[in-house]
Amino acid sequence: PFDIPPGAPSATLSSVSANPATITASTGASASTISVTVVDGLSNPIPNAIVTFTATTLTGAGGNTITSADTTDAAGHATATFSSTGAGTKKIMATAQGVNLASQPTITVNVGPVSATHSAISASLTTIEASQGAEASTITVTARDAFDNPIPDATVSLTATPTTGNTLTQPGGLTDAGGNAAGTLSSTTIGDKVVSATVNGTPINPTVTVTVVHGEVSASLSTISAPSSITASSGSNKATITVTARDDQGNPAAGVSVVLAATGTGN
Repeated sequence: PFDIPPGAPSATLSSVSANPATITASTGASASTISVTVVDGLSNPIPNAIVTFTATTLTGAGGNTITSADTTDAAGHATATFSSTGAGTKKIMATAQGVNLASQPTITVNVGPVSATHSAISASLTTIEASQGAEASTITVTARDAFDNPIPDATVSLTATPTTGNTLTQPGGLTDAGGNAAGTLSSTTIGDKVVSATVNGTPINPTVTVTVVHGEVSASLSTISAPSSITASSGSNKATITVTARDDQGNPAAGVSVVLAATGTGN
């Protein structure tokens, strides 16, 4: 009998496939098996062919890992395992004996679940004046998975404590392609407001503090008090004049200068 070896690898008749075609970002916990069948121009399987695999990122982040066998088996088969920490679309390419195979399957890597520690929250203003909305801080939440991939289409909910006097506007929709969603905070009550967030029901660890300070002094809400009368003297009888400065929300206004004036004579 004659032992007729197969011909050179056929770029078009050889095949490459990926199963599954959709995985989740991970360091290997979610992976796709890449299978290649190397045949010659007459569809004869080619054993012991040296196969190499590469993965390129078409969209999204990198972080690709691909491991493979060195050579095909008797049926011309070889496999590889693909995983990626970067979400996006990836293209798999294979060469057999240096021949680039035409089949190039794509794999979609989805973002992982919300990471409490990799997600973020920030405030456009960390100090605002007390108001009924005239001055507000924009609170932006960035949802990410454990590999810092932004998570789109996530639901964000904000909370600010203490709650007294707060007007907290929730994000108007889901997170955008960058994983961002924003709301606003204003308050009529002075003090530190600690703003926290949940993403898809998961509390994120970072918080942001917005300090609410008093506004301009209100002439109508500020007060002055004194005894109704004292006995005339050269100073032995004195009246204590107490001024309480408040802003237009009724908050005490600390740190403002007070100047007293008295009409009449002999003061």
